[in-house]
Amino acid sequence: MIDLAQVPDHPRRAATYASFKLLQNGRIRYYDNYKPAKISGKTAGACLVVEVDAITGNVLRTWYESYDHQHRVIRIHPKRPIDLGHIEIDPATGKEITRW
Repeated sequence: MIDLAQVPDHPRRAATYASFKLLQNGRIRYYDNYKPAKISGKTAGACLVVEVDAITGNVLRTWYESYDHQHRVIRIHPKRPIDLGHIEIDPATGKEITRW
């Protein structure tokens, strides 16, 4: 169980991001505000996700998640530690379809 009072920088992050999720592996995922798509189409919107080690407070990974109109993840764009470009995801299976 993660004790949020002991997580370095958690109060600032909790105030900065729209929500967070405690993970079983001792990490916390912070979700930025949902941003609607600028152009109507397959993508309804997206948000930034930041994954943090709950013990050290260090950022481990960041990526963008794009959602369809049923709020299912359809694309991710990993940014940190390495920018891996866009990865399209099958929302029914969660498996990778293609990269670019």
